[in-house]
Amino acid sequence: MRAGIKYGLLKFSSYKVNIGDYMQLEGIKEAYRRLGIPEEELVEVERNQLEFYTGEYVILPMTAAFLAVQGNHSFPLSEKIIPIFIGFHASDESVAKEIAKYERFGVFGCRDLVTMELMKKQGVSAYMSGCFSIGAKKRTSTPQNGKVYICDPPDQLIPYIPKEYMDNSVWLPNPMRDMKVPGFCQENAEEAKECVKNLQNELRENAKLVITRRLHMALPCIAMGIPVILAFECDAGFVEESRFAGLDKIVRVYKPREYGEIDWEPEVPDIEWLKEKTIQLAVNRIQEAAIKYGGGS
Repeated sequence: MRAGIKYGLLKFSSYKVNIGDYMQLEGIKEAYRRLGIPEEELVEVERNQLEFYTGEYVILPMTAAFLAVQGNHSFPLSEKIIPIFIGFHASDESVAKEIAKYERFGVFGCRDLVTMELMKKQGVSAYMSGCFSIGAKKRTSTPQNGKVYICDPPDQLIPYIPKEYMDNSVWLPNPMRDMKVPGFCQENAEEAKECVKNLQNELRENAKLVITRRLHMALPCIAMGIPVILAFECDAGFVEESRFAGLDKIVRVYKPREYGEIDWEPEVPDIEWLKEKTIQLAVNRIQEAAIKYGGGS
């Protein structure tokens, strides 16, 4: 048992933040609520600076995309971090090899099928946990005069969007947002979290349809009960295919050659059962880590 063990959340506080990263934390935050752990007691740890963490021992769900980008310091992990690998994406085999070094902390729960195969290729146990952005709460009513929201669609898709949708649309800014301060700082993190909170509230209250190519725009919207048109930017390509692998079991993902087949009035799939399963997975994994490393119950 280690004294002073804490519970953590990943943080994304660089100058250029992808607000989709914060969407991925929805299911983890709900798991902590169910465990009676207040959000204000959680320790935030920067995803790209995990190597340098020097605080108290922290149980940290690794719910993020880990990229082979120069200047990232996610790995090797600080010895103060007790990782729970669930809902994560490995961008390539070099990243998978680094993550596989932490097999002693439990089975690897992967965000997508391609990550799962990359992990298995390293000789470790892995399964498909799905993405935790599915944890967004479902809205209780639909707007009477809702609007179509468009977020970073493929350029080739735009001519296919019905005119009545274009005339009644709200174009959202690119999810990659420039924050106020260069480098990593809490001010950037708070600004990004506020962007996500406001965006989710607006979509929950006003959206009748969302059109996007962004995974972490589509999944939270579906979880909130909002119809979604999700479109690939290209017909083939490992990077794009890998990020969406397995998602077709929830929503159709259209490729450019299929744009003419789009159903512009899609129904929202009932994924409450999947949301519950995903959140409970996080609850179980956090509890297991607490018992094993922190003397919890």
